[in-house]
Amino acid sequence: MTEKPCSSCKKLLPLTTDYYPADRTTSSGFRGQCRSCKNAANARCWHKKNPKVFERASVLNVDPHMLVMVGAALRMWKGPVNRTRPLSPVIGVAA
Repeated sequence: MTEKPCSSCKKLLPLTTDYYPADRTTSSGFRGQCRSCKNAANARCWHKKNPKVFERASVLNVDPHMLVMVGAALRMWKGPVNRTRPLSPVIGVAA
């Protein structure tokens, strides 16, 4: 099995998708950073871009990532469904 050093932490890890994300643009077919280093870098970047989420989360005493998921769900929400009109007998939708 081939091994490759991570470009960030310099650990020698097996060259598999368990340790390195796939990347078709490189000659080896894998990214330079291992998964744990890349996840840590993504988390640092996310924390820098969203400082207000952590302020709100500490005030509300909730997980900040839950606030992000709830916010995304609310942005996708199209509003309440109008159930005041009777359903069409042909296709079962509001007429």
